Parts: sequence; C-alpha cells; structure tokens
Amino acid sequence: ARFNAEHWKQPLVIIDESEQVIWHSLSATTEVKKHRVEVLNQLSQLFKNAIAPGRGRIIVADADLSDLSAQMVMGLAETKVTPWVVVNTWKGQPWNIYNYKQTTPICWLAALEAHIKTGGKPFIAVDAQKAKSKWGTKVLEAKLKKKFPNHRILRIDSETIVDPEHAAYACIERLNQILMEYDIVLASPSIGTGVSIDIRGHFTSVWGCFQGVAPENATRQALARVREEVERHLWVARHGVGKVGNGATNVKSLLASEHQCFKANLRLLQDASMVIDGDEININRTALTIFGKMSCRINAGMIHYRESVVEALTDEGHNIIDVYDNKTRIILEKLITKQRDDLYNAECENVCAADTSHLTPAKYEALQQQRSKTTTERNIERKYKLEQRYGVEVTPELVKKDDAGYYPQLRLCYYLTVGRAYVAERDRSLGEKMLQAKSAWLPDFNGGQKSLVIHALEKFNIPNFIKSDRSLRGTDEDLVQMANNALSVKWQVKTVLDITLNDSDTPIVILRRFLKKIGLKLKYKGRDGTGDRQRIYHVVGADDGREQIFQHWLAKEKEKEKVAA
Repeated sequence: ARFNAEHWKQPLVIIDESEQVIWHSLSATTEVKKHRVEVLNQLSQLFKNAIAPGRGRIIVADADLSDLSAQMVMGLAETKVTPWVVVNTWKGQPWNIYNYKQTTPICWLAALEAHIKTGGKPFIAVDAQKAKSKWGTKVLEAKLKKKFPNHRILRIDSETIVDPEHAAYACIERLNQILMEYDIVLASPSIGTGVSIDIRGHFTSVWGCFQGVAPENATRQALARVREEVERHLWVARHGVGKVGNGATNVKSLLASEHQCFKANLRLLQDASMVIDGDEININRTALTIFGKMSCRINAGMIHYRESVVEALTDEGHNIIDVYDNKTRIILEKLITKQRDDLYNAECENVCAADTSHLTPAKYEALQQQRSKTTTERNIERKYKLEQRYGVEVTPELVKKDDAGYYPQLRLCYYLTVGRAYVAERDRSLGEKMLQAKSAWLPDFNGGQKSLVIHALEKFNIPNFIKSDRSLRGTDEDLVQMANNALSVKWQVKTVLDITLNDSDTPIVILRRFLKKIGLKLKYKGRDGTGDRQRIYHVVGADDGREQIFQHWLAKEKEKEKVAA
C-alpha cells in the first residue's frame, strides 16, 4: 500500500472491529508477522498525528469494545486524553438458542440432519476447514452431500473463496445475492469480521459447531452473521484448544515469561560471540502490555470455553434452551468418522500425486503469492513445500505427519542431535535482524529462537535418555534426578518448553512429556525378573525415516557454509 504515516496530517482514523484488528496486528501469523515492528511504528506515528492538539480524531468501534482499544491508541500516541464514549443500547429481538451440552457434536449433527430432512434451510458456521477435522467444512459438506444429494450446498472457506473453479469464488462481496441460490450453506471463519448477511425469509435456522479454536467473542459473532431472528442451534466445546504465550491468565505472569525468555535468548546470543546490548533494543511497552492483557482474556475464556460463550449470549438477552439428548449415536459417529477418513486419505493421495516436475523456486514463490488457486495448484504447492522441507519422497503418511506437527518436533530433534553445531548460527541471523532494526517484538523473537529450548533439553539430560539401546526404569538415578530438577523449576519449564508438570508426576511421565517435544515415545517392554519388579521402557520412534531427513538438512547446512566461505 506504500503507506507512510508521515504523509497523513490531521487525519480522521476509523478502526472498525477494533478489538479484533488490534489483536490481529499483535498476534497474527500472516504476512503482518514479517513486519510487526514496522506496523506498530506506523500506527504510533499515525495516532500521534491524529491526537496532537487541534488536529485529527480517532474513532474505534466494536460490538465487544473494551478499555484495551482506547489504551492501545493512547499508549501508541503517547498522550492522555479523555475518550468520548457512545454506547449503542439497541438490541434486536432475542434468539432462541438450542444449546447442545454433549461432549461431542453428534446430537447436534443428528438434529441438523433431521431439520434438513423436514425442509429446513440451515446456515452452518464452524471454526475448522481442513479435511482431517471431523467437524470442519469439508467433512460436513461431504457428509451432507451424501445424505442429501438433491440439495444445493455451498461451502465457503479459505480455499473455496480463492478457487476460480469453485462456486464460492470471490463470493464475499456479493454474499447476500449468492446465498439465495443454496439450500445449505457451510461457512468457516473466512466469513468473519464486518460481514453481514441481511437476507430474510430464506434461512430457517443457524447452526454453530465450535471446537474452541477462536476467541469466544469471535464465536458469538459467527453465530450472528445471519441477522434474521431465526432459531440458533449451538454446540461449543467445554474447553478451548488454543492458548497464548505460557497460557497464563495473569498478565504479570504472562509478560514475565516473555521478558525472561528474551533475556535468556540475549545471553545465549552473547555466548555465541554476538555483540548485543538488550538496553539498545526498543520494546514497544504499550503494545506488549495490550498483547498481555488480551492474551490473558483469551486464555481465561479458553479454560471454560462453553461457559464463556453461553454466558455472554445470555448477557446479550438471548433465550438459552439446553438440549440434554444423550441417546447413543454410535452409527452416526461411525459415519462421520468414516467420511472424515475417506476425505482426508483422498486429499493426502492427491497431494502425493501432484506433478511438481515443472516447478522451480521462482515459480513456487510466484504460486505462493498467487491469490487465486485451484485445487490442483494447491496440491502442487503443498507437495513442493514438503519436498523442499523434508528432502524425501512425499507419501500420504508424510503428509499426515506434517499436518500433525511433525516438522517442529523433527527440527528440535535435529538441533538436539546431529545438527547441534548449527543452532547458534541459525539464531544469530535472527538476532542480527533485530539488531539492525534496533527493535523487537518479544513474542515473535522468542518464538523464533531455538537455542534456549535446546539448552533446556540438554540441561535435563534428554540426549542421554534417547540412546536407542538403553532400558529405562522409573528408579534410574539419573532419571529421578532429572524429574526432581524439572519439578523444582516447573514455571520455567512451562515458559521455555510449554510443558506443564505437576508434583504428582512420576519420572517416567515427565520423561514422556519431554520426549514428545522431539517426536519420540516410551514403549513398555516388560518387568524385571525378580525382587522389586520395575517396569522397563525403551525410547521408540527414531526409526520413522528421520535419519534420511537429517542428512538432507545437514547437506543444506554444509552448502550454506560453502557459499558463506
């Protein structure tokens, strides 16, 4: 956009959906992550230009507006003013919300199918899209198409709206016209902030199924996209699946963990012969404080996710009707699981079958930047990325493992073992970027450094425990010592390694949690023959083909050294 805040004098700045815009600016892993410090600096200058005496104005608006939006603006503007607050007290007609209280959404799905069978036209909002998600847009679409082959079904998610071969392509701008053509509409969070579905007399109900991926206010807003006062049917997970930072609900604890990690990372960079002074690095205190407060708010909501969503809907004036149908839905559970497995297996096969022979690094980069992509192009892009990432043949099993978080586990294992010599240099390059900018956004910087994590794993003697020929018992002296050391610094273990430990955890349980970080497991082998018969365990999982991948990564590291020399 070539935006420069210096060019905007006496501006009127309007930030709609300010709570979400600010949170996105501070936490999103999209393109803004690469430019977070610059974005915050630009916002700061823009707000200063606006609030300076006799100049512009700043308007922030949000259905869930809190003090944090005003604090962010005034903090970045480095001024104190008294905000003028206007409250819209208007409330529409309350909805009847049927709240499905079961552990899984099976009863919710059974009721949805019954509703469609009797002529209902539902708008369905979910918070997942991937084929591996049983309750995402893809799997539900396949299930409903099979059940209702004569119904017109539209799936709107991050893939379909950019696929020129799909009916949902670029549909957001003309949503109210397109939706009238369909009997069933499935939507992911791609229909998000600022979207209003104003058609009336078409949808007979709104259905929401939320696993707890997004903050609770985003879930409530998804339920409100359709403005008409039709009945709502809601299933919400008891607990959310996401957390921010160390998961704390206390802002001092959360920010203390970021500051301690930052100091420790700086010390490790200094140990690696990098001249760096933490006092010279600018940290945007205002933005970091708002990040901490918003993070704690989200973490608190995730602990009692269902309760938070339902309580807020009640406060809005809606009628909550609990649904206690606990009838066994074994057949339906099996059908949705099979649908998910069939769809996901087929998608993994299609990725492996994609032809990447024509792709060069330049063409791949162009494909990445391409906004509109067909399914074929997405499969080509995914396969090429996996080929470059792992350096081995792409199989359906590799695709699934990558989806399950295999790559970060493998990278840690690599840096802990054969790639140990390259950790410091990797982190140095990131440190130099920070030094050049003389600014750091702590959550991103800490998340990007690996030395501290590797140092922690070594401190707890993990390399010694992963020797393939070793038999482990819960009474082993070094294992007991490791467990005691870890329990004595539980807070630091949580902060650095994101591992939660309890005083009641046994040495074997603690070791299991450490091993999971590097993609390894403990397998029970038997008991001692006589006396105090201790259980015997072996570390397993290292025979999953990672050695070949490690050799590929080593070769790339050595190639970099040659180029640098």
